[in-house]
Amino acid sequence: SRLVAELPKPINEMMMSFLEELKDRYVQIAFLSNMGQEHLKHLRSSYPDMFKEVIQHISCEVGARKPTKLFFQSFLLDNPDFKKFPELISLLLDDWALIRPI
Repeated sequence: SRLVAELPKPINEMMMSFLEELKDRYVQIAFLSNMGQEHLKHLRSSYPDMFKEVIQHISCEVGARKPTKLFFQSFLLDNPDFKKFPELISLLLDDWALIRPI
């Protein structure tokens, strides 16, 4: 498809290293993304390690998109542990940080 063909390669190695470092430190990571089925399928098959040990809350699977309240509420309902520790720091990285140079 056109979308998959247009995805830049390779994936941003600096961002991938950062994600691996967080995983090595047992930081719980969640991907919250507005992504279509084709794009998601491509990323999961091309970069399977990126999705290992990561909570995935993807719009095409959830049936709601960011920034709607429903999208974030459904994430918290599906992942109640994220509500239990409000003192923990959350880091928001744009989806595109994974596939473009910083």
